[in-house]
Amino acid sequence: MKRRHEDTSTIVNVLRQRPKPDLDAQQKLGQATFAKLMAAAKKQPASTPQPAVSYEYFNNTPEQTEKRVCYRCNRNQAVYACSHCEFVVCSNCIHPCSACQEPYCSGCSIIDYSHSSERVICRTCQYT
Repeated sequence: MKRRHEDTSTIVNVLRQRPKPDLDAQQKLGQATFAKLMAAAKKQPASTPQPAVSYEYFNNTPEQTEKRVCYRCNRNQAVYACSHCEFVVCSNCIHPCSACQEPYCSGCSIIDYSHSSERVICRTCQYT
């Protein structure tokens, strides 16, 4: 078996040492990042408030509501609003909950196949 030379032991010790963090560099980097964030916030234009999703249907004229497409399938004309997410969906994508009878879209409802016939359950009634 070959022994290591004495000069290689110092190299190994240097590799095992953990580098010391440069606190001044970290402080300067943090200040520069914070300054960039504050400068970017000043440059952004003031945002205009958007109407809530539930009022979007009522704030439009009848001509605009006629042209709405289904949120789920993007093919049919949207008629109903989901009781959970409040997006407008077509009659093919809306399902009434078998427990509470509220209309839910296919994304917010769960189809239960454990019985002889399938039944649609909303996420609220699933745990009750």
